[in-house]
Amino acid sequence: MVIENAMLDTIVMQQLMQNVSQVYSLLTYITGGVVGLYVILILIRWYELRKMKTVMNHVEMHLRRLSQDVHQLKVERHRR
Repeated sequence: MVIENAMLDTIVMQQLMQNVSQVYSLLTYITGGVVGLYVILILIRWYELRKMKTVMNHVEMHLRRLSQDVHQLKVERHRR
């Protein structure tokens, strides 16, 4: 009887440890997925900021040219 109880306790403990191991693996998998998605989002944001900076530089360049053209037109109009 004592041996049967000890074997039963061992079986229960093994199953419990297996379940804990499975839960730990699942949590590790989910955590890894969340961290991976976060890293991907950071990389996408970095790319968007870099792209936006390039676009803003082009817009500023065109605005400067436009401002110069407007100034030149005003000067020409004033001369007439």
